[in-house]
Amino acid sequence: MQKRQLFVDDNDTAIEYGAGWTFQSLEPANEDVSFTPLYDTLHVFPGTYLRSNISFTFNGTAVGAFFGPNVPLDGHGITACMVDGVQQQVLKSEDSPNRVTCATNNTLADGTHKLFIEVALEDMPILFDGIQYIQSIDYNALGDVVYLPEDGEIRWLPSPGGPALLLKESFELDFIGNSLSIYTLFTYNSSESQPASNMTYTIDDDPPQNFTIANPASIVNDVVGAFRILQTPSYPLGQHHFHLVFHGSNESAPFVLDQIIIQNSTSHVSLQSFPTTLSALTQPTTSAMSAQPPHPTTPEGSTDVHRQSHLAIGIGISAGIIVAFLLISGRIWYHRRKQRAPVDHTDVVEVVVRPFALSNRPLNIPEKSSLFLQSGRNLDHQVLSLATRPIAVVDHRVIQDESNSTVMTAPPAYDDTQEAS
Repeated sequence: MQKRQLFVDDNDTAIEYGAGWTFQSLEPANEDVSFTPLYDTLHVFPGTYLRSNISFTFNGTAVGAFFGPNVPLDGHGITACMVDGVQQQVLKSEDSPNRVTCATNNTLADGTHKLFIEVALEDMPILFDGIQYIQSIDYNALGDVVYLPEDGEIRWLPSPGGPALLLKESFELDFIGNSLSIYTLFTYNSSESQPASNMTYTIDDDPPQNFTIANPASIVNDVVGAFRILQTPSYPLGQHHFHLVFHGSNESAPFVLDQIIIQNSTSHVSLQSFPTTLSALTQPTTSAMSAQPPHPTTPEGSTDVHRQSHLAIGIGISAGIIVAFLLISGRIWYHRRKQRAPVDHTDVVEVVVRPFALSNRPLNIPEKSSLFLQSGRNLDHQVLSLATRPIAVVDHRVIQDESNSTVMTAPPAYDDTQEAS
């Protein structure tokens, strides 16, 4: 029968602390990218006392306690790492160099054991994160269960797969609990910067949730293990189905599974969902978009409309005066033209006709108005080209350019395709 590791958070009452330890709760957004506390909590030994200790009793065959990366490995930070009085090993694993582990050297005899750790203050406070252990075969403790990538209950699609996912690859897991955390492994890519990768997860029949992952590894921390990328909200305690899909590529941030932790009723802290930018993969409907209220008219827009109305009235009056002037001039010219014809009156000895001549003074016709029509999508930027757009109800604005000529912007286009996307 396969036995999985159980995770015991540092805030669990099963862990006993010596003098000087303090509890610290963290916000995910404020955590160091190179070291993610598994449940956003730590116990800190700041040096109020020179030495202190941690002890934990368990039924199992192996155990490991996790500390922050600042603990030295030369025996000065952790002065004792013992199980049943026998010294064990203190190490940094290759896939998790950002944490120090006090762990058993070999498999223990199946039964009850006691882990004892003694610490001494060095240059920096000592950070303790939690414990993982493999429980006894005949002992079924109820705890938060750890699934490693090679666990047979994780179904990689396509099969065989894991621990890495490529484009459109996925995995699924049926679990008993109320939430889960996913931790991954990242390595520094010195060839080029990597864009973030999109991922989608679903639990049971809930809508798919979309989130992104970015590579936190750097030239200073070239390997970052046990990095939390997802903490789901809490669900009713029971059996659930989880499915995760990777939408990235070979050039974007990679997904390499480090471990999954399933939470149940033994959790002593209220876990914060992560990331906070989860969004359901739904698109707005056409009816919803059409139901949006029009943009309100601002006082500035009202002033613009009044200016446009006054300008139109002025142009209409000027045009009417010009037309009337031309009609009167034409009528006078017509009558003067008729007077050139010879008359048949014997009383008139000579008729002198002085033809009517138009004045050389230019007519009082307004020059062509600088009012012209442009259109564009952004009313806050000057539009540089003419275009024909479908009509949309928006606020009209008048903008003064550098030459003080008036420019009227037409309504922007209503782009159905962009809204739909």
